[in-house]
Amino acid sequence: MARKTLKVLVLDEEIPLPTNTGKKTRSYNLLSRLSQAHEIYYLCFVDSPKQLAAAQKFERFSVKVVPSYKPKKPKSGVRFLSKVFLNLFSPLPFIVSQYYDSSFASKIGAVLREREFDIIHCEISPLAIYLDHINKLPSVIGCHNVEAEIWYRYYDVERNPLKKLYCYLEFKKVLRFEKHYLTKGRYCVAVTERDKNYLRKNYHIEKVEVVPNGVDTDFFSPKKVSVDQSSIVFTGSMDWRPNQDAVRYFLESIWPILKAKVPELKFTIVGRNPPLWIQTMASKIRDVRVTGTVSDVRPYLWQSAVAIVPLRIGGGSRLKILEAMACGKALVSTKIGAEGLDVQHNSNILLADTPQDFARSVVTLLSNLQKRKELECKGRELVVKKYSWESLAPSLERVWLKAVN
Repeated sequence: MARKTLKVLVLDEEIPLPTNTGKKTRSYNLLSRLSQAHEIYYLCFVDSPKQLAAAQKFERFSVKVVPSYKPKKPKSGVRFLSKVFLNLFSPLPFIVSQYYDSSFASKIGAVLREREFDIIHCEISPLAIYLDHINKLPSVIGCHNVEAEIWYRYYDVERNPLKKLYCYLEFKKVLRFEKHYLTKGRYCVAVTERDKNYLRKNYHIEKVEVVPNGVDTDFFSPKKVSVDQSSIVFTGSMDWRPNQDAVRYFLESIWPILKAKVPELKFTIVGRNPPLWIQTMASKIRDVRVTGTVSDVRPYLWQSAVAIVPLRIGGGSRLKILEAMACGKALVSTKIGAEGLDVQHNSNILLADTPQDFARSVVTLLSNLQKRKELECKGRELVVKKYSWESLAPSLERVWLKAVN
């Protein structure tokens, strides 16, 4: 990696530790590696002493954390719903207004007065609103997803009429926001070629570069353990709505078909902060288990015969697929679930979009050990060759250098 040349001010919603979400995993792995060659200041929200402790760990990588205190906001209940309702009358989408804070804007100004920077890096696109407070510095905007597309997919699958209307209104607001604010950066960073093409076609942004999602192929690696041959697993943050929708869809539409074909089948849902309704739903279904927050997802992957990704909503690309492949697991996914990854159906993954096809694919892998081993080997080969963080960090560095020059 190049010698230390750039002073970079990163704006983010949170400290990317612990790495218990795909977004935090990406931020931590790319920026901790780039801090070995560049001077990085990390301005982000904190809401607890626990997060300040995480900041100290992040600073071991020569990242200077600049915390901006903001009380933790509820994600459910009367107060949360009242804020969602009031936001209907705001021109800003809710995903932007929840991150906008005048003290954060003031902190940006104070940091810029204290020292000179070469570039501003907005780690997530909703924070691009703060570029209104920055006049001259070149900036790069990270697009972990195309948020408008996610909201359209929420609208597309929602069955409740009122919720469906809300999703459509939010989609229109997010679309307007992204069209306006993503043009303020010198470059946008997409995670897939598909997202890059979307930004160019729909937002007319020419300077878009792709820095794919990756995986730590040393940490996530195969391990010889006893595998339960009649078990399947889903991993993902269960406080993220696309994952919640995926689990609901699987339990309602696919699980009954699978259970009829494989009566002894067991299903484990692994991920932090599952809402009460998912826990209640799973508790009423035989052989379905919800773990909640775990310290390490690898044992659950290693011990399962097949990993599943029944996503109907999403953008960017799914780290859960890369992690499962790196652990040597065969996968069945929807096409949306595997979107943006250089995977091939029937070679290193099985893709299925209807409940019947999805169930049939899972049964194939459970019953055909040779086919399962083939997918396991080829999936691992793919991530080692193309998706290691060590090979991806220089791609973001090149975007920074282009923006500065």
